[in-house]
Amino acid sequence: MQTIHGHTIMHWLSEAQSPLSFSQLEARSRQEFGADVRFKTCNTKGHTLSELLAILEARGKIVAEDDGYTVNAHTMCAED
Repeated sequence: MQTIHGHTIMHWLSEAQSPLSFSQLEARSRQEFGADVRFKTCNTKGHTLSELLAILEARGKIVAEDDGYTVNAHTMCAED
């Protein structure tokens, strides 16, 4: 099982031309990392994609909109 930093998801969102839905993020995550991938943040680890998105949203790092998620790039911390 791989553990991927949440910055990966945030970079995907920042590179997107429009908000990305959970389904789009999940499909890309499965394609690139497999079904058993877990995510970490600068302070936590072992999260599913759904859990990671909830954490990032609660911390103001991403914004959930009707049509998907966008990133608040000003809140990204330094990568490990």
